[in-house]
Amino acid sequence: MPTRYSARNNLVPFQYCVMLNSISESVLDRKHDILQIFVDDLVKTDVDEQDPLLDRIVNALTSFAMNVAALPPRSSRQLHATVKDIAENPTAFLASSETYDPEATARVLCTYLTDSPDRTVAWRAWEMNMPGGPKPDDIAVAAKSVMSQLDEMRSRGRPRVEHQDQLAKQLARAFILHGGTIQRNYSRRTGQESGAFHRFLECVLPIVRPYARAAGFQLTVETMVRSAKRATVKGDGKKTEATA
Repeated sequence: MPTRYSARNNLVPFQYCVMLNSISESVLDRKHDILQIFVDDLVKTDVDEQDPLLDRIVNALTSFAMNVAALPPRSSRQLHATVKDIAENPTAFLASSETYDPEATARVLCTYLTDSPDRTVAWRAWEMNMPGGPKPDDIAVAAKSVMSQLDEMRSRGRPRVEHQDQLAKQLARAFILHGGTIQRNYSRRTGQESGAFHRFLECVLPIVRPYARAAGFQLTVETMVRSAKRATVKGDGKKTEATA
């Protein structure tokens, strides 16, 4: 039996400033541990000059948290449920579109505008809470068109991991810019990988794991290291090192 998904039409808009402040405070709380990684591995003593690293970490983590909150990974079948709800209840959608899945909303409105350039005026009126906004019937037609598009996109592939890959790339860039090197040191004795970048991720990933879990996926150090390595291997060419 295929999984049945419910429409996402009761979202609570997230507060960017609250999110940014929370992540910034968490990074500052871990400042000593983060900078100590560079002291231990690069024999650096001028850790106070590494503060730009913290800014890059905050930016990467905040961007990730915002992305998964606004566009969490989901399949076309999951989007289909919300778009179907919009098609069946266009008046309710127009009254509170901010509570609907943002990607479903964007797809419906994009299709609505594409169907007729003249609808831009109605769209702007609606955004400004003025008379002359979109007609519910037109929104319903646009939603049904999106449903057809999603039907064609259906597949059994794995959920998208763009957000995770992007976070890995940004954190890897920050790590490398401050003198780090991404290496995967494999221990035959323990069967586990280790390295400075591993410890770096172990320090910062817990800050955004709650956002990842809310979006339906896990952030593991091993997966993030592999993603980072794929993003940087062309540049550094480092190979995995085996240790006893």
